[in-house]
Amino acid sequence: MSNKRLHYLDVAKGILILLLLVDHFGVVSGDKSMGLEPRYFAGIFFFHPLFTTFYMQCFFFISGYCSNFHRDGKTFMTKQFKELVVPILFFGIVSGLYFWLRSNRVESFSFITYWFLNALLFSKVTCWILVKYVKSEKVQWAIVTAMLIAGVLLNHYQKDANVLSLYQCLASCFFVLLGISIKKHSKAQRFLIRYAWGGYVIFWAITYAFHLAFTIPKVTGSFMDFELYKIPLIIIVPILGIFTCLRICQLINHNKILEYFGRNTLVIYGLHIIPFYYIVRAMSEIYVPMNIFTGAIFDVSACLVEACVMAIVIKLFFYPPLKYGVGRW
Repeated sequence: MSNKRLHYLDVAKGILILLLLVDHFGVVSGDKSMGLEPRYFAGIFFFHPLFTTFYMQCFFFISGYCSNFHRDGKTFMTKQFKELVVPILFFGIVSGLYFWLRSNRVESFSFITYWFLNALLFSKVTCWILVKYVKSEKVQWAIVTAMLIAGVLLNHYQKDANVLSLYQCLASCFFVLLGISIKKHSKAQRFLIRYAWGGYVIFWAITYAFHLAFTIPKVTGSFMDFELYKIPLIIIVPILGIFTCLRICQLINHNKILEYFGRNTLVIYGLHIIPFYYIVRAMSEIYVPMNIFTGAIFDVSACLVEACVMAIVIKLFFYPPLKYGVGRW
């Protein structure tokens, strides 16, 4: 396996993590205590389906593409413990303490789980087992496709039993295996990167023309419930989005800022909500949007400030003891 760093993948991760901030602005601004009207952010929210339907799946794809699933069990599992289990525990405790302190109730402390980290750990271990012990690619694909469908069905019929984001875990293995497989099939990779963007543009042009953009299913932390006949869309739409994103990032190729964010996505993912909340609250004290135009300015400004703050926070995680919390040792 080549150790050559693919800069466009760091660029892709940087863009994806910034899209996470854009998406989560809706979560933070939705806090009623801030007195912000969601309808004034509709101008930005209108475009969210263009990326919320694939951007988390793209993270899984890149992880599958970049990871070595042919390592021996001890080496592979040790790496997952260091890079995922430790951060899961670290961010879970930090977030739990933060919300405990905010609530001022001792009995309210709870360990906060992060669906993406749980799903990434589960899907990487599952795909390592498949690569190691299931030699037929067709059988591997049959298994992860069945798991994806099982995750959707469980989410549809058993909503209250999603312990440790099990349903997202099941649905995510498909995209990790996609990353593993596409690396072995260079012709398919070149074809998809060259032509997927056309399907992406046509699909969304039709979807928006018929006012269906917000009905397209997606698998994120909230795991959108949808009609079961739409199951193919949670495969097709992310694939179109993933390879459209990669085409754009190959054209960019190098960008120091995006690569900086892309190489430190774990820190941003684990901690971005805490400063984001106070940034939006502070801005709402200064001025409150009164229409879609000022709402768009507020949205973009808050995301830019948040990105700057997270750039500083990232720096702190290069030094002990914080660096140990994200597996840097």
